[in-house]
Amino acid sequence: MRIGGEPAPLRHAHRPGRGDRLDETLDLLGTIWADEVVTHTGRHFTVPASRIGPKPVQRPRPPILPAGFDPRALRRVARRADGWLAVGLPLPHLAGMWATIRRQAGEYGRDPGDLRMVQRLNPRLTDTPADPARVPAYGTLHQIADYARAARADEVFIDLTLTVRTADEMLDLAGGFLAAIQAG
Repeated sequence: MRIGGEPAPLRHAHRPGRGDRLDETLDLLGTIWADEVVTHTGRHFTVPASRIGPKPVQRPRPPILPAGFDPRALRRVARRADGWLAVGLPLPHLAGMWATIRRQAGEYGRDPGDLRMVQRLNPRLTDTPADPARVPAYGTLHQIADYARAARADEVFIDLTLTVRTADEMLDLAGGFLAAIQAG
């Protein structure tokens, strides 16, 4: 197993208008997915009368699971998404953001129980236990599985590409992760 070096700190610069573009994109996708003939004139996009296919199999549309950490992103999830694509944050922060989304969904007249949290984990697996403060960015397979269970996400997507070099390693670790989740 390869243990990588320190990742660069994440920096998310605020880009004015990005949320507005996402909202318009979601509106446009809703039209594309539902209507045979699509016409859209918006602030960011224009689509002349067009037939766009194929349409998604899911009805009324595929699930929308945006990511994001800032208050605007969390409000967008609460207001119009099917759930939240969370990442490996410290558990108190993760739980607090999820509670905020669920509370705000209720304020928007939505049933918070209809939302789901899908968590993406990108760990660098270690051979020996990592400092608990570094989990889930670093840790043994069992530490990462314990974190995933404690996070209480509806679904977990674990990306092991920071740790493995081959598809066989990936499959072995994925199987080990699944077994560790099920054992707990």
